[in-house]
Amino acid sequence: MSVKSEKAVEYFMSGYTCAQSVLLAFAEDLGMEFKAAARLSDGLGGGIAKTDNVCGAITAMAAAISLKHGKELPDEGEKHAKTYDLVGKAVEEFKASFDGMKNCTQLLGKNLSVQEEFEQAVDGGMFHKVCPSYVEKAVEIAEKYIAM
Repeated sequence: MSVKSEKAVEYFMSGYTCAQSVLLAFAEDLGMEFKAAARLSDGLGGGIAKTDNVCGAITAMAAAISLKHGKELPDEGEKHAKTYDLVGKAVEEFKASFDGMKNCTQLLGKNLSVQEEFEQAVDGGMFHKVCPSYVEKAVEIAEKYIAM
């Protein structure tokens, strides 16, 4: 486990969402204020606000890579293409680590958009049992692609 992934897991276990935990691990290095990174990524956890979408750890991983490599102006096509390439490869690497799964319903085995299933996940401690490994892996993958 890397220092950044350890820190991200600590953030997660202290109450931040998976998305917040991943982005917060990179915020300072990428020139982003801690509180701004926390606010920006808050709605991304739980498969984008419990809407049965892609895991927030993946979404924040993509955001971190984009903060490093993304285009700033409309005509920066080369930067845009590089960012898409890196993010796409990072997502595929995450999926390969978890049997092709990428959304919260798949990863947790509970559909968080269904209140009863969300409550089962909370009551069963599922977030703290399984999500730290997703947070850790997303950070480790992001570190690799940010360094490129």
